[in-house]
Amino acid sequence: MIGLLLIFFGAPIAVALALLIATGTAGFGFFLLPIFWIAVMVHVWAIPDRIAPTISDEGEQY
Repeated sequence: MIGLLLIFFGAPIAVALALLIATGTAGFGFFLLPIFWIAVMVHVWAIPDRIAPTISDEGEQY
C-alpha cells in the first residue's frame, strides 16, 4: 500500500519539483531527478550485501 502511494503521489511530485528546479537552472535541473533515481536504485541494490550472515552460515568450506 505504501509503495502505491509513493508511486502515484511521490513520483509526480518529484517530477514537478524537478521541473521547478529546471526553471531556475536553465534546464540543468532536468538531470537531477534521473541521477537521484539512479542513486536510489544503486543503494537499494546494495542492501542485501549489508545483511549480516546468520550463525548457522559457516562460510565456504575448503
